[in-house]
Amino acid sequence: FFSSRRRHTSCREVSCARRCVQETAMAPSLCDFPCKTCQLGNPTWCTSCFSAAVTNFNSWDSNNLKCVDSCPIGTYNVPDNPLVCQKCDSNCLTCSLSASNCTDCPAGSVLFFGRCINICPVGFYPSNNNGVRAPICRNCSANCLTCAQGPGFCTSCPNNTMLSDTSCVRACPDSQFIGLDQNNNSRCFACSSNCKNCRGSSTNCIACDVTNPNKKALSNGVCIAACLSGYFPNPSDGNCIKCADPCSQ
Repeated sequence: FFSSRRRHTSCREVSCARRCVQETAMAPSLCDFPCKTCQLGNPTWCTSCFSAAVTNFNSWDSNNLKCVDSCPIGTYNVPDNPLVCQKCDSNCLTCSLSASNCTDCPAGSVLFFGRCINICPVGFYPSNNNGVRAPICRNCSANCLTCAQGPGFCTSCPNNTMLSDTSCVRACPDSQFIGLDQNNNSRCFACSSNCKNCRGSSTNCIACDVTNPNKKALSNGVCIAACLSGYFPNPSDGNCIKCADPCSQ
């Protein structure tokens, strides 16, 4: 009877060989090229591969037990043994250096410093990256709390500043007024086209465009063509000022 104990498999490396003999204590077994060694009874299940001097298929895919010319998607070259392909973590599409260091992510995920997550954290935005399917989380501009599309396209602001279009400002510019958005955060909203400046609402004008002949005079929060009788327009903002008695205009 043959002993149930078997020696470790081995194979002579010959560049012209198409198959190699894997010897065991019981009987020789053939491995399919480019396997250098294979599992007993499974000639296509490689356990090691020939060197680059013999074949380009010299990397061992330990997950699929194959000799490959490069590690397939979902595996990586082990740093201390670059001819061995190990499987990436399940949340990575591709990885490098270690199983958990993701370099690309499945659809619906974003890449954040080697991790695949659902959404970018506060202060980062998803930026598309050529050659990488998953968006990469990149820093927003320092004056933004959150942003989208680009580092300077702010979507919310730090304390003591407010959003004006896509910028964070300390005071609203001309033609905008301070209001609250749906999250009760201060934000600059556009005034009505009738106003140069407004306050509290888009139609409550506090200054008019004095160069516009149809809207140069401010009366009771509305910009009109001319002040009512007994009033005259302030030349700087168009505000209608009452004439001194006994003048009627």
